[in-house]
Amino acid sequence: CGNVFEYNNISSCPTTGVTSMGNDHIIRYNEIYDVGQETDDCGAIYQGRSALQRGVEIAYNYLHNLHHYAIFHMHPFVYL
Repeated sequence: CGNVFEYNNISSCPTTGVTSMGNDHIIRYNEIYDVGQETDDCGAIYQGRSALQRGVEIAYNYLHNLHHYAIFHMHPFVYL
C-alpha cells in the first residue's frame, strides 16, 4: 500500500510541486500552481522514472500557472 496525498494547496515552488516515487500512491484533489519557477525540466506532478513504479493514481487535481523558465521549453503538467 502506498501513500495518499489529497486536498493540498501547493504553490510558489522553484521546481516540481509534488514528486512521487514507488508503487500504489494516490495523488488527487490537490491544487498546484506557480511551480517550476527556477527550472526548465519539471512538471507540477512528477511520478518516477521507472516502469517498475506502478499502480499510482493521479486524478482530479487542479493544475494551473506552471512557469516556463526557459523561453522555448514547455513544462508538462504531469511528468510520467
